[in-house]
Amino acid sequence: WTVLENVSPFGTYPQFVQMDDGDIYLFYRHGSHQSDWVYQKSSDDGRTFSAPVSVIKHKLQTDGRLHDAWYAWFAKGRGETITASYIYHPCSYPGHTKDRLNVYYMKLDCADDSWENAAGEKLTAPVTKEHADQKTRIFNSGDNRCNHGTCRVDPEGHPHVLFRYEVGQVRYTRWTGSAWTEPVAVIPGDGRGQDGDMIVE
Repeated sequence: WTVLENVSPFGTYPQFVQMDDGDIYLFYRHGSHQSDWVYQKSSDDGRTFSAPVSVIKHKLQTDGRLHDAWYAWFAKGRGETITASYIYHPCSYPGHTKDRLNVYYMKLDCADDSWENAAGEKLTAPVTKEHADQKTRIFNSGDNRCNHGTCRVDPEGHPHVLFRYEVGQVRYTRWTGSAWTEPVAVIPGDGRGQDGDMIVE
């Protein structure tokens, strides 16, 4: 092992995704709640990384109290793509809450490092709350709590997204090629946390 001090020490929720050509993408939140989500790329087995590139934007809303914050999860998609499923965290200060709202999806085209939504529309990165609501939101939870799940793609490259909803419930939705299906509960909420492996056929 060799210790390499080649990425920022200021980050949370780090996630590595390695592509078929060997490129490594390191995604993380560049600090605590009130920080952008970024990625750094390595083409030499992690010996060096490029400078951070902002993906999802943190910003202060006009009320001067509420911050747009996020939780995001990244995974290898079909071909040279990386999926991102994420949820919104309205981070207030003072009076911090644990609110987690809505479900979003987008993907990175590693050929040119551009982002697009499920419909193939190009996105402007870093994605702001307004842009995310308009172009990448797949479920509006209202005031109800959501939390992360997973995203996988089928042979056609269509994303399938699982996410937590309320207490203990897990919901599933997929992109049909033209729209997202209505999320359905595959694990009913019973007040307890649930984890497990699933195979979608």
